[in-house]
Formats: sequence, C-alpha cells, structure tokens
Amino acid sequence: MTTATRPKRGPVVFRPDDPAVVPAPPQPQDESGTGAEVTPIVAPPPRRRGLLGLLAAAVAGLVVLGFGYDTALLVAALFDDSIALGTIGAALAAVVAVTLLVLTVREVRGFLRLRHIDDIRRLAERVHADAADRAAADRAMAELDRLYAGRPDLDWVRARFNERRADAADARDRLALFEQEVLRPLDARAQQAIGRTAQATAVFTAISPFVALDILITSWRNLGLLREIAACYGGRPGLAGSLSLMRRVLVNLALAGGLQAGDSFAHDMLGGGMAARVSTRLGEGVVNGLLSVRVGVAAMKLCRPLPFDRAPEPNVRDMAAHIVNELRKRL
Repeated sequence: MTTATRPKRGPVVFRPDDPAVVPAPPQPQDESGTGAEVTPIVAPPPRRRGLLGLLAAAVAGLVVLGFGYDTALLVAALFDDSIALGTIGAALAAVVAVTLLVLTVREVRGFLRLRHIDDIRRLAERVHADAADRAAADRAMAELDRLYAGRPDLDWVRARFNERRADAADARDRLALFEQEVLRPLDARAQQAIGRTAQATAVFTAISPFVALDILITSWRNLGLLREIAACYGGRPGLAGSLSLMRRVLVNLALAGGLQAGDSFAHDMLGGGMAARVSTRLGEGVVNGLLSVRVGVAAMKLCRPLPFDRAPEPNVRDMAAHIVNELRKRL
C-alpha cells in the first residue's frame, strides 16, 4: 500500500502590497499573554420580539377594551334600574380604574429604576476600563447621589463619603471610596437577608409534606428575597419587575451552571458521614436553602449599582457553610 507524498514547498517571496495576500486573523490569547488558544465567547443572536410584542399589546388592548365595554354596559344597566345602584357601580368602576392606573405607574417606575441601576453599573464598568474617563465618572457619581438621595438610613455613611471624597486621586478611586463607604453596609444587609431566607427555606421545605408545597414555598421566598435585595440597593420593583429580575437571575445561574450543582455542593458542605445521617427531606431542604443562597448572590450582582471592585465579592461557599453549620447544631 502506497501513500501519496505531498511535494515539499520552499519559501515564497511576495510583496506586502500584493492584493492576493490575505493576512491571517490574530489568534486569541489568554490572560497570561502566552498566546494559548482560548475559546472566544460568542454572544447569542439578538432575539426578535417585534411580532410577539405587537401580539401581546394587541391582546392586552382587547382585554382592556372588553373589560371596559362590559363595565360600561353594567353601569348603564344599573342606572336604568336605579340611580343609587348606578352611582355605586360607577364609583366602584372608578376605584378599579384608579387602582389599576396606580399599579401600572408603580410597575413602570420599578422597571425604570432597575434600568437606571443597570445604566449606572455600565458607566462604572467604563470607568474601571478607563480611569481617565472623567465624564463617565462624574455622571456615575451624579447618578449615585441622585439614587440614594432621601435615604435616612444612609445619611451618615454618605456624609462620611463626602468628607473623604476630595482625597480620591482619580475617578476610579472615587467610585471605590463610594463602594467602601456606602455600598459595603448595603452588602452586609443583603447578605443577612440571604442568610435568613436560606435558613427559613431549608427548614420549611424540610418539614413540608408535599413537593408542590416545596416549590411554592421556595419560589415565594426567593421572590421576596429578590425584592428585598433590590430595595436594599435602591430599586423598588413591583410584581412584574420582580418576576423579570427572577428571570434574569435564573438565566445567569443556568449559564454559570449553578442550578445543577446543588446536590454535590450540599454533599460537600455536609460531609459524607453527615449526609448519610440526615433524612431525605432534610437533604432536600438543604438543597433548597443553597439555591436561595445562589439566587441571592446573583441578585446582588444584578441589583448593585457598582460592580465588585475593592469590596470583597460574596462567597457562596462561605455563606452556605454558615447555614449548614446552623443545621448541624440541630442534628
């Protein structure tokens, strides 16, 4: 059996301005600069929501129109029977309309406030990438002052930050000082909320007799945790805003692989002997508690107006170890 040999090619001389010569694309390098090949992160294609948004708006408009038309017919029929009944019906309809309007305005304000926090975080990331970008730093500081204005619980820490503000050498140091003086107490408050929610979730789901009730309790407490963390950092999301934030948190956890690591992580935290001694229900409670920890930490990163730079980033393993230690004392 013979194999074909490829002819040897010698060096080739070419001109740099030859249009037939196409330069090779640069190879991605790792952080050490050794030129090792790495897998580039490819952003997913943008989702097309034009038709779906139009369909949702049309369906919502029909529902509101039908509800309003039926209400108008009901009020007219009540006026035909009795002026008193018509007046009561019209008053109740007005109360419903005003309440729906207030709730809608509140939901919109909650969405806009969360988007405002996202915009501040993007500005801060620009400053971290380029400390000389004074325009972005000044705008970020102005937005931070505006975000936390009118917070009596932060008056003292904001006053201390303003006293030390002139000591910052550049824009990045100024944001780092704000993170240290103002955001670190909020970080501690958010971590306390995560610990309370995780322990309560672990206990309640451990004694719950039904799986459906476990899911209901876990979802309800995690949703409340998201709202508490968002309010801690200056966001005030309503129900729709909290559900949107929950979707973003779950997407981030799914991409990071945090949703699949609960069982092995709980086994590592409890230890082999401890895991063998606990009941199945208690083990499920621990897993649900650890899920609340991961959800809370992801929510901190999404709701925090500044990325973690000088302040220590919350450690999921340390927080989970504290919860498991509390459970060990009770076994």
